[in-house]
Amino acid sequence: MISSPFIRNLLSDEKSLYKYFVESRPITVEDVKRHLMLAERENNIYIPDHHYRLGCEKAFEGIECLSDLFTVGLAGVADMFLEFREKVVYVKVEKFNEWQMLLPYIPPLILVAAKVWKEHPPRVISHTEYIAKFLVVNLRYTTLPSPYIRQLDELRGKDNGLYDLHIHLNGAIETDTAWQDFLQHPDEVYQELMEAAGKRMVKEQYLQLSPFITPATFRRLLQIARVLRMMLCERILCSKENDVSLKALLGKLTYAELQEMSSCHPMTYLIGNDCKPKYLEALLYILTLDYLDRNKADDYTATLFHYYLLILGQANKMLVQQPCCFGFEEFQKYSMNGYREFSEREYKRRFLQLAGNALENVRLLEGRFSPKDTLTQDEELIGKATSGWNELSKVKKYYGMNHPSELTLVSHFIKKPDIDADDFIRHKWLRHEVMHKANVLVQLKNSGTGYSKKVVGIDAAASEFDAPPEVFAPAYRYLRENGYDHFTYHAGEDFYHILSGLRAVYEAIEFLDLRRGDRIGHASATGVSAAIWSQNMGGQLLIRQGEYLDDLLFAYSLIEGSANPSLMGILPLIAKKINDLSFDVYGEHVPLRLLVDAWRCRFHDPEEELEKYTVELDNDLPIRYLLAYHHKSTRIRYDKIIEVKTFDLLEEKELTELQLLLLAYMCQHEIVIETLPTSNVVIGVHRDYKSYHLYNWMMWKEQGKLIPPIVVGTDDPGIFATNIYNEYANIYCQLVYEKKINPQNAVKYLEELQHNSRLYAF
Repeated sequence: MISSPFIRNLLSDEKSLYKYFVESRPITVEDVKRHLMLAERENNIYIPDHHYRLGCEKAFEGIECLSDLFTVGLAGVADMFLEFREKVVYVKVEKFNEWQMLLPYIPPLILVAAKVWKEHPPRVISHTEYIAKFLVVNLRYTTLPSPYIRQLDELRGKDNGLYDLHIHLNGAIETDTAWQDFLQHPDEVYQELMEAAGKRMVKEQYLQLSPFITPATFRRLLQIARVLRMMLCERILCSKENDVSLKALLGKLTYAELQEMSSCHPMTYLIGNDCKPKYLEALLYILTLDYLDRNKADDYTATLFHYYLLILGQANKMLVQQPCCFGFEEFQKYSMNGYREFSEREYKRRFLQLAGNALENVRLLEGRFSPKDTLTQDEELIGKATSGWNELSKVKKYYGMNHPSELTLVSHFIKKPDIDADDFIRHKWLRHEVMHKANVLVQLKNSGTGYSKKVVGIDAAASEFDAPPEVFAPAYRYLRENGYDHFTYHAGEDFYHILSGLRAVYEAIEFLDLRRGDRIGHASATGVSAAIWSQNMGGQLLIRQGEYLDDLLFAYSLIEGSANPSLMGILPLIAKKINDLSFDVYGEHVPLRLLVDAWRCRFHDPEEELEKYTVELDNDLPIRYLLAYHHKSTRIRYDKIIEVKTFDLLEEKELTELQLLLLAYMCQHEIVIETLPTSNVVIGVHRDYKSYHLYNWMMWKEQGKLIPPIVVGTDDPGIFATNIYNEYANIYCQLVYEKKINPQNAVKYLEELQHNSRLYAF
């Protein structure tokens, strides 16, 4: 708590937004102070209030009026994390992991602007010169600053960029870019939000993050933000006097008809139409900070700015996964809520953003896209992505950057829940959908067009709780038989039990026939600390009894095959539990060996097996129990929820040994792990980078354990507020500043990751 700035909650302060928007009430510094203390308290309710009060008092030193919230508070956060080198704003390297966890609270542009203002107040040169001198270099294509790490710059330069081998093309646009779209096109954005608002998980997200916000109220807030922005410009540039009292203004903004503002940024009238909105927005922030610094008593203007930033903070809350939103289901809400749909209708901005302000970040980008129902639709999507990449290449060429960079595409199927369940086949309709899309991908491969050459691999993504690897096995094998050579699969990212995550990784490799050089996305279950996981779960968990049976079958099979002496002694206990669960799930005591064989048969197409199954073939017992596993009567028993201890049959030590067994298996089969630093920290069992499990893989390898090759990606860079350079920087900073590893050894490990990415790119 001590090192955490309370001011980080300034833009995500829902209580202040509620008072402005719903109650039409002006607020005081004391109100804000109280709100931010309570917001900080929500992060850990077990610290008593007297500690929070001292922390809040410390954070608010020097803040006596609303203007100080920004000129002292927000600028102080910028000073804490950012530094200037030449004219470029960097994140302080020792603070970078903490900075990464700050971005869900505050989008970077306002902090970059605050730092520029503190170092270079806009009082000497013209606004146009100021933009050219200080803003363009920092905001040209991305608002995300990076730390200055000389060794990482050198590593990036050797290959003319880094390899991002796991990035979803949707979920990429940054908050500060989307924000300008929101204000320029609020009606179009509103339509996208309305289309998404009926989804169950999106309804949960609104209730969870902002109970009084709906798409309609957010549309109103965008209208208000446009008015506030115009009023700010009038006050700081034209010294316009108050037309009404602050309370009357707030009431008018909430309840009265608002005059529709121009869709362009109001700073355009000062600078010109050819200036990028991000530059205009940054200049607005800087001029407002400068005005408030010189007019501290002007609560009217400070309130306009506060209200405006709170609406921006609300947008950021729905665009960037929040620290309170652990788990993959929370991530799915961000991918479903519609907040990026309008901004991501074209690709050029995304690719420029990912390349970085100097266009040096990316050597190869393996973009993930969801395949469509027809060849024409697939080719249209591939064409749009390729066109966007070509635009990036043109811009690089314009700046004299002729070194190559490449876009390739990986088509990922979407895991979906078995809603309209068939009585005899699990996920029957999803299996049909996936096979249909696989047929379209084969048509694409056989077309021999440039579009076909762009698609270099196959993946399956979305929630592991919705569909297991076996559902995709027939399609994967069919695609391998018809010209596709490279495969990966999201597995072990989120799970009920660590065993479940390990089993998902193993099943993906075995059932999908993954081969040398193929990859697993995330595989977090193979590296997370069993102790931290158990602590987070409270020592016990709920799980479906059929899944737990399958987890134990996997554990038994892996231990038996390895003959690991430290684990062989627990096999009788696992066997006994399997025997008990087999009766509960299948209605009879099924021999353990038969259960293992039936589990290993799950890559079979159950529809084909059911069609050829007859009483005469009843002696094929594994297939018989495979079909029993699929049958509705078994599924009812399979889905019964039971409670188990996290360290039930396998204690922390045994679970770690099982992780190492699976990692050795992957290493021996040359199955590569795709690690996604910020995504894994935010979605997984971690609270921050201190426990990020890449360190475990690194240490185990140094101890002589067999660890598979590891490559790096960004996952959904907009949702996680990152890019590939910053992900490498997060790894470096964790190793050096959290784990106290020698910088030379940390760089050596980064070089290994880059080498692996170059070697195992599809």
